Amino acid sequence: MPKILHLLLPAAALLGGCRQCIDWTNNKQMDPGVEAMAAQPGSFFCYLKDKEPGFCLVTRRAMIWDMPGWNLGYWRGLHPKPPHRVLMEARGDILILHRKFVWDGMTYGTTRPRDVLTTLLHDVQYHSLKAGSRISRRTADRIFICQEKEAGTRACWLGYILLRTFGGLFAKPADPPTMLIEWTTPDTPPAPVEQDDGKPVKGW
Repeated sequence: MPKILHLLLPAAALLGGCRQCIDWTNNKQMDPGVEAMAAQPGSFFCYLKDKEPGFCLVTRRAMIWDMPGWNLGYWRGLHPKPPHRVLMEARGDILILHRKFVWDGMTYGTTRPRDVLTTLLHDVQYHSLKAGSRISRRTADRIFICQEKEAGTRACWLGYILLRTFGGLFAKPADPPTMLIEWTTPDTPPAPVEQDDGKPVKGW
């Protein structure tokens, strides 16, 4: 293995997964506990084991994060193809993720149950960065590390340094775009939230 990969892989292990990421070494793994979480009644996500190019996770219902002190701006992320359904929405210090968002956990290494929510939120923010949202990458990385620390992950300070060093590789604009940004204001009503219908979710 080239020496550069030995330097990059530890960084990748701490990065939230994104759908277009390249699996450099085919060493991505899903802890059995994650699959067990997905199989539980009322789980907020599905586990698609055989989804190309590899396994992925898909949200079954809307997720809402209330993050006092973090200014995320006011915007909506729309699916690039008609009818341009809303994928996510930022309202100041509130971030709303709608159903059927696809992510693949940790970019490298094993995704464990404690990583499911942290990688989801980080991937959502990086996805918005790729589309041109006004969330700063520094903010996204700091939120991720704070959550990882709360989840009991060690060496969070090192993780933050690695994210700041290598994270830009995963936040470059997508071509063609995978999401369109629509700017809103505090007076813009939030988009209706689609309810979980209990059926398997195949992604977007």
